[in-house]
Amino acid sequence: MDNSTRPSFPPSYRQDRSDHEQQIGPLRRGGIGSILQVHTRKPTEKIEATAVMDVRERSQYQPEATLSGKFEGVETFVAGRYLDSKGYPLPNSFEGTSIENGDLRQNSERKQGNFFTKLGYRISPETRVDFLADYRKGQFDVPPNVVDDPSDRFAPRTRDQRVRDLEGFSTQLSGQYDPEGPFSLHGWGYVNRQKEDRRNYDYAREA
Repeated sequence: MDNSTRPSFPPSYRQDRSDHEQQIGPLRRGGIGSILQVHTRKPTEKIEATAVMDVRERSQYQPEATLSGKFEGVETFVAGRYLDSKGYPLPNSFEGTSIENGDLRQNSERKQGNFFTKLGYRISPETRVDFLADYRKGQFDVPPNVVDDPSDRFAPRTRDQRVRDLEGFSTQLSGQYDPEGPFSLHGWGYVNRQKEDRRNYDYAREA
């Protein structure tokens, strides 16, 4: 699944493991590049369901649920999560500036939801097909830099950013044919779509 444009969107609760690889070559036009490959959780043989509600201070709520098992021969894993956060707190050691006075990080509100499903079906002992789908929707603010020094002409201008709407989906269909012997086939195709409405505001933007 290709969610590289927004690293915070693939939720950890649906991940089995992740591999990090560094390469030198055409990946980055001869430079050093890296790939983060996320392996999603596999469906379980027996039916399992989970539901969790995470409530934290400063009005942060995060419900999530999963369902896994085999239904009529179809290996199934379904998961969903929603996050509603007013912002994340800064450490007590943070020293306030003219832009950021501490406590909650300025302009760090976030709302986002994810729905994910993974299906697998073995047609024969040698042949199987798998399908993955992910839907995501959210809106969030991007915190500005915390230092505004007019005497530094190279310092970035302080701006607020808000992604008023982000919506996207990813799908992948794969097939595998693995008969006895040294020969096997594995192919896949995928479609990714994502759109977002991003706005920039001069500091400070009124709520």
